[in-house]
Amino acid sequence: MGGRWRHRLLFSALTLALAPSLLRCANERGAHFDVGSGDTSSAVVPDAGRGDATGSDAMAEQPCNGEARNCARPLNKLVFPTSHNAMSSAADGWLLPNQPHGIRAQLDAGITGMMLDVHTAQGLDGIADGTPLLCHGICQAGKRDLVEAFGDIRAWLLEHPRTVLVFVIEDHVAPQVIDAALVQSQLRPLCIEHATGTPWPTLGALIAQNRRILLMLESGNGQQPWNHAYAKAAFDTPYEAKTAADFSCDVLRGQKGNDFFVINHFLTDGLSGHAALSKQVNFNPLLADRVTACELKQGQRANLIAVDWYAPGDVLALAAAKNAAPQDGDP
Repeated sequence: MGGRWRHRLLFSALTLALAPSLLRCANERGAHFDVGSGDTSSAVVPDAGRGDATGSDAMAEQPCNGEARNCARPLNKLVFPTSHNAMSSAADGWLLPNQPHGIRAQLDAGITGMMLDVHTAQGLDGIADGTPLLCHGICQAGKRDLVEAFGDIRAWLLEHPRTVLVFVIEDHVAPQVIDAALVQSQLRPLCIEHATGTPWPTLGALIAQNRRILLMLESGNGQQPWNHAYAKAAFDTPYEAKTAADFSCDVLRGQKGNDFFVINHFLTDGLSGHAALSKQVNFNPLLADRVTACELKQGQRANLIAVDWYAPGDVLALAAAKNAAPQDGDP
């Protein structure tokens, strides 16, 4: 690993130390990241602006994903705070929920990456068999119609035209089923279409094209232009850990060097509540130290930092600080 990359990591570590100040500055621009309590129902993302300013004023008034320097960065050079099993929330009444709030509230709080599971209805009262649903294996424990959820995400994106999202979908349905849901919800035109192995567009370019959600399917093979195969586009760390000591920076899926580096940072201790487990691992210095260690081991910047029970915790502040730090290739 080159000295320049290590220098950037050290700079990023310094920036993380200044994260509270960075967040205060963001709040002065209208951003609010509530990482100190469980109530994020009134949280809002940075006001990205909708004006037609040009030149340096445009960069100042129209940030991309909350940060002006992000506009000139390729999509795979950003950090996306990510909610694991984002559809499974206490607010929506799911059993053993992974998150405190629903999808829209998570987006409002600043989550820009999500992991979702898609199944089809089988033998559920009032739901036709074969209907695509967001659920975590056992749909009786919690479910949401996929088309409805996609429609809600589309509405949120239209209300936040300067934000780009990245979703990882554990797909237990044919890609044609997801494609039909995208079309029916009218989310399809906002999906990013990108050829594997070619350079990623910048956030600014994607926003200008109004292509603002990347979908990676765990079983995908690129059958549709929006369908990015997770194993080809990304690589990740193991997702089973009963305690923090079990965390690993090894590669589980995909190949080292793929465009997106996903760090799974949540505990999976049987039926233990995710809210209680997350309190053990979602805070700095443990969270920031693990991300840095995995970046050093893999020689690559983390892109998706996936957690259960995103609030309270430090994942939003960590991602904001890392995106605020300079990177190689910045103008």
